[in-house]
Formats: sequence, structure tokens, C-alpha cells
Amino acid sequence: MSNLRQDELYAFLASREDWTPMRDVAGNLREFYGWGWGSSGFHNSAIRRMITEDIEKINQSDEYDMIIISGTKGVKLATRGEFMRWVRSEYAEIFRKLERVRNLTKKAGMDGQLSLEETRIREVFPEEESA
Repeated sequence: MSNLRQDELYAFLASREDWTPMRDVAGNLREFYGWGWGSSGFHNSAIRRMITEDIEKINQSDEYDMIIISGTKGVKLATRGEFMRWVRSEYAEIFRKLERVRNLTKKAGMDGQLSLEETRIREVFPEEESA
């Protein structure tokens, strides 16, 4: 179910032809997102998180036809080619992270195993203090 803020965000991006930095989204839709992001900077602000959350809701909703993508240049409604590049990039990132997690899981599974080559018992985790 959409809300007015998401409708306005979608309409704003539909009126633009190119990438729009999220700061500009916040500035142009300040009546919906507020203004000012404090000393922590825009990236860590509640405003940026609200915009990101709205984009996720729009992309998950059947009420909006087009797809919003984000990148280092900002956000925009994706063309077919842009979407294909974006989705390949997302999959690549996911598979890199999956490989890192699998490697750590494998390493964790070696806890307590005897290494015949090094004649030592692997201790992957530090001793836990008893409460």
C-alpha cells in the first residue's frame, strides 16, 4: 500500500531523466523528508534512511510499474539496460559475500581439529568466560 510520500518520490523521479543525488531528492521533497542531517553527514542521516526505505517499498509494490535503482550517482528510474547492469552488479556482490561467509563457515568448522601437518589443534574461537 503506497503513501503520499512514496507517491511524491516516484513522481519526482519520473519527472527526471538522469541520476538524482539523494541529497537533491531530500532537498526537493523537504516537506516529506524534512531538512538537515546533523553532524553525522547525509549518508548516516535518518532522511537518507527514509528515502532508501521508501525506494525499497516502491520497488516491492505492484502499485508502481517502474523500478528505482541506486548507485554512486544517486537514484533514478531504470531503463532496461541500466536495470540489467544493476542486477548483474547486485548478483556479483551477493556471490562475493556468499563466498566470504562460506570460507568463514569452513574455518569455524575446523575448531578443535588436529592439524597433522602442523601437529597442533586449531583453536578458531577464543575461550568463553563462564558466567
